Amino acid sequence: MATIYSWSDAQRLIDKYAESGREYSGHYIPGVLVDSVIMTGDGLKTAIIKGVYLNEWSSGVTIRMYNKLPAKYARIVEMIEEADRCDDEAWEKIRRAFYAA
Repeated sequence: MATIYSWSDAQRLIDKYAESGREYSGHYIPGVLVDSVIMTGDGLKTAIIKGVYLNEWSSGVTIRMYNKLPAKYARIVEMIEEADRCDDEAWEKIRRAFYAA
């Protein structure tokens, strides 16, 4: 069972990346309850922040850290970079791939 964190915990992690002084990128995957994020950067660990449903009133996030960006998430980052922001069908495909990973 994965540890469930609040979005404020995830926001603190994102802030640490921003304050690190190193180049990083955050790839947002819009969700229904909570957005998810793939954070990666030069000399930084990759953080996968995935929104999870808890019940009708709340949600949380899981956070996984990797030393290197896994191939399955690298493909998702490529899909995000190629997607048109207005193309709902492409974003649905990205969401499905992300949550299946």
